[in-house]
Amino acid sequence: MPATAMLLGVDLARFAPVAGQVVVLAAVATAAGFAAWLLSTWFEGRLALESVHGGYLLPTVAAALVASVATHEVGVGWLSWPALGVGVFFWGVMTGLLLIRLAFRPALPGPLVPTMAILVAPPAVATLSVFALTDGAVTLPVQAIAGLGVLMVLVQLALLPRYVRLAFSLGFWSFVFPAAAVATASVEWFRALALPSAWIPTAVLLALLSVLVAVVGARSIGLAVHHLLGQAERTLHDADDEDAAPGPVTGATRGV
Repeated sequence: MPATAMLLGVDLARFAPVAGQVVVLAAVATAAGFAAWLLSTWFEGRLALESVHGGYLLPTVAAALVASVATHEVGVGWLSWPALGVGVFFWGVMTGLLLIRLAFRPALPGPLVPTMAILVAPPAVATLSVFALTDGAVTLPVQAIAGLGVLMVLVQLALLPRYVRLAFSLGFWSFVFPAAAVATASVEWFRALALPSAWIPTAVLLALLSVLVAVVGARSIGLAVHHLLGQAERTLHDADDEDAAPGPVTGATRGV
């Protein structure tokens, strides 16, 4: 995933600035190429509304917003604001499509239900991006984004009863990135507001995130140990195919 490569490039830049820049720029170019390909494919009318789920937010919205932060961190600031613009564009497009799909089409198959958690990732990563580009200033845009973020977190809390009824699947990894993004954005807010004893909520968030990663990781390792990983991957793939099947309203073919 290009976003992961961008983050690795930022870490590499601390020890080898030029190499880090190369990795980040290559990842940004890859993400931009994918975004262009995705849009061109949609323009062919081959996207079934049923095939849209939260996973689409990662290679589009998240990649662009992470690119905004990563390019700023490695000293390629001229790309940071354009990347933020692309991320905000995809955020509006993808969230609109996703909300329409969730509201008016059949419910997501069980293994894909965790992808609804990805809805909280865009405002969290956008918060990090705006803070990075404004040197941590509490500006009106970042406050507006925070409002959207709080709303999305409240939606996830309302969805908790549905989540706890789910059988474990590899789709549970969809919880990890959004949780990490929200935790990181929260810590940035603690810093920006200079909250006293901010280390306490920071430690709590870190502990909760660590528990989440440990549980999902342990369950996934358990699947591998019992030679069920391949079956779990097929289950997730079959759920994606089932979700992409056109319903009675749309006659579109299976989406990309």
